Order: sequence, then structure tokens, then C-alpha cells
Amino acid sequence: MVDWEIRGCFPVPILHSALLIDIRRSITQDIAYTPPLPGYDGPYNDIIIFAHSVKAAAISMFILNTRYFGKVMVQLDSQYSLGEEIEQFAYLRIETMVEGPPLYRSKHVYVPPIPQSKLGFDEIYILHLLRRPERKTIMRNTLYGLGIDFIFFDASDEKNLNDTYLDSLGIKMLPGYRDPYHGRVLTMGEIGCFLSHYRIWEEIVSKNYEKSIIFEDDVRLELFYKRKLAKLMKEVEEFVPNWDLLYLGRTELDPDSEVKVKGSSTLIWPSYSYGSFGYILSRRGADKLLSHKPLHRMVPVDEYLPILFNKHPKEEWNIYFNPRNLVAVSADPLLLEPRTFMDENNYNSDTEDSPVIETDDNDTDNEDSEVDNTES
Repeated sequence: MVDWEIRGCFPVPILHSALLIDIRRSITQDIAYTPPLPGYDGPYNDIIIFAHSVKAAAISMFILNTRYFGKVMVQLDSQYSLGEEIEQFAYLRIETMVEGPPLYRSKHVYVPPIPQSKLGFDEIYILHLLRRPERKTIMRNTLYGLGIDFIFFDASDEKNLNDTYLDSLGIKMLPGYRDPYHGRVLTMGEIGCFLSHYRIWEEIVSKNYEKSIIFEDDVRLELFYKRKLAKLMKEVEEFVPNWDLLYLGRTELDPDSEVKVKGSSTLIWPSYSYGSFGYILSRRGADKLLSHKPLHRMVPVDEYLPILFNKHPKEEWNIYFNPRNLVAVSADPLLLEPRTFMDENNYNSDTEDSPVIETDDNDTDNEDSEVDNTES
């Protein structure tokens, strides 16, 4: 009857009380939403009361979960304010648009514009591939609905990259690099992804931005995102004032080795992690990321980040980057996640599902690819 999905602080029902009942069976006369059966001592909730009466009648319930039917609001307890209920409704509307058709406003109802804010950041970037207009629409609706001001930043598309252009930038793969899971060299998509982030790092430095948010265009935000982010920033400034990079979302690859930031309820020291789909970067952090000339010894961006905060397990890669002194922390719990995961039917990756580069494994004479033995 109900399939629960946990997002943020509240369980969101994917399937609510849409039921098909065979009323030709006499036993169905014994089930009802109200009143509760004698001796029932559970919450006064119509769905739970109904489920209890079905169980008492020894009837089996089955869930049809082969199709997406949408979402409904969960009634909040009295301890929550009207403002929090409005926030939850906005979140639910956004989530519905992510997985289903857009929700259009009636032309007969006036809805005042939602005030937009950069939330105290110099800039909020959305890395966007021009050939993915559906992602742009979802991200625009999501962030506008939450009152978040942002800009789209055109990503470097692997379909527009070629050897001549890469040579003009001096791009070289890190000597000996092979993907840890697939054993392959860099893909054109991974190069395009790295260049996209790299160009934002350059802009942060050139415009002297003190702190900026970088989203890729396929993320979904957690419920009460803005208030969680405000608390996160308050704690990172208090407990890690020298922070360089703050993960908002990532894939933890060694969670058992991670420890909480002392005194904080929202921060953790990250271990080796994957994911560059959502993070906050300081001006100091951007300087550090650029200082190693990473285009001349390139690895995927989500391998590069843990190398620089010295949590990458491959020492043969680490030795090419010194000092590895990026101060990285992570939200805990995380504030966002990819819109789709690898095991889901509609998952696609513009970085992994692209051609690999042509490379000569013996060509390691490039001067910029030599090991940097500078002590940290």
C-alpha cells in the first residue's frame, strides 16, 4: 500500500492510498479507514488505521511499483511551522518535476515572484551541457522554486573536443593512469568534465571570489536545503576556518575511516571519495587546484580532488602532486545527490559513456609530467 523513500528528515511516500479493492468479496466489508477497530492503540491516521483493519481481516496487500505515480505531502506534526510546511510543499513540487512532467500554474491564479538570493556566496555555478536542455529546465525550475540565484556555465562537451584542441592546451594524461575500476585510459568525457571545472576555478581566481558553489546539472537537493546549508557554513567557518573545499555531495569509498570534525554536528573529514557534482570552493582552494598545472598531468576531476587533500590510495599518482595540502571537509549528512544512480534504468553518464583518448604509453617525456618532489 505504501512504499516509503527517505529523503532529508521526512519520509516521502512514493505510493500513497490509491487502492484497487475487489468489493465483490464479502471480507472487504470488514476493512475501513475509520473508525479504528476495538483495541487499536496506534496513531489516528487514516492510512495506518486502514492497514491495521486489512491485517486484522487477514487480507494481503500488494504494491504496484512498476510505474511512477507521483508523490503526495506527508502531514507534518504540530511542532512544525507553516513556513516549514511551505518549504516541504516547494520541495515536493520540485521532486515531482524531476521525475515527472512539469507542473504548470493556472493562468487564472496570480503567484508572486519568488525572491532570489545567492545565499551569501559570490556565485553559484551550474555546469551545463548545451545538448542536455532537459537538465537545464529541471535545474532552473528547482533553484528558482527554492529562491536560489545562479548562473549557467557552459560545460566543455566531449563531442567538440579533438586532438588538435587538446594539444593546444597542452593536455597530457598522468603517466601510467588507468581507471581503478575499468582499467582504461581517460575518456573524452572525463577530459571535458575536468576542463569545465578547471575553467570555473580560473574564473573564481580571476574575479577574486571568496566562496562559490559549483553544481553539475544533474543533481537533486535535499529537503530544507537552504537552512541546512546555512548551518553547514556557520559550522565550517567556526570549526574549520582554513577550509578550501566543502563537499555537498559525494560517494564515500572508505566511510569507516572518516571522523567527525570536532565540535561540529554537520561536518566530517572525508576519505577517498568520488563525485564532483556539488561542492563549495574558496578562493584559496581554487588557487591550490590550479597551482599543480593539472592539465599537463590529467586524471578525472573526482580523482584529482582526493589526491590534493592527500586521501588517494594510489601513491604512484600522489607523487606527481606536491604539496597535497587542500583542506577538504564534507557535509554529513550530505545535502545533495545525483538525480539518477548507476543501477537505475534512466542513468546515463556523459563522462564514462564516451570514447577513450588515443595515447602512447611510452610517451612520458613531457617536462610538465615529471614528478614534483617539492616537500609539503
